[in-house]
Amino acid sequence: MDDHLREQRDIVMNEIAGRAAVAVQAAAQTLHAAGIVETSQAVVRTLAGDAARATTARAAGAQLLRTATRAGAIGLVVDAIFGAVEGLLAYQRGEMTGEQACEHVLVEASTGAVSTSAGVMLAACAVTLTGGLPGAALMAIGAGGAVAAKLGLVRMLDEPTAEPADTTD
Repeated sequence: MDDHLREQRDIVMNEIAGRAAVAVQAAAQTLHAAGIVETSQAVVRTLAGDAARATTARAAGAQLLRTATRAGAIGLVVDAIFGAVEGLLAYQRGEMTGEQACEHVLVEASTGAVSTSAGVMLAACAVTLTGGLPGAALMAIGAGGAVAAKLGLVRMLDEPTAEPADTTD
């Protein structure tokens, strides 16, 4: 990826993951207040005994899932666009075949979706565990989690597959 494109992509994706992380703060705080952090047996007793808390926790969890899904969809679109530009430029320079360029777009789009959602959920988990964090900390956690997930996924998917050994003599 060209350095300029990589910098632009990182700026956009960090902003998306960070803002979505801040958006889920209220829902994560609701989960914290509902006692989700307690041990699993205590959670079962708490939620079974208090239907209102269970409903609130369920609604907060659904809100977290919706926000992470929306952030993932935006991440998919943004990374698909950057991947398409990179693939097209590489194809025009003769560095990739058409099939490789399409595969590159697919990898970029899918890793963008997963990594952005992962950053949002990481920030939500931090709020759920602590009860609340400042917006700047949530932006940093969401963006950092998204970047770390993206790097891990790209490394995992870019590893060359080993060719099977030729056993015929």
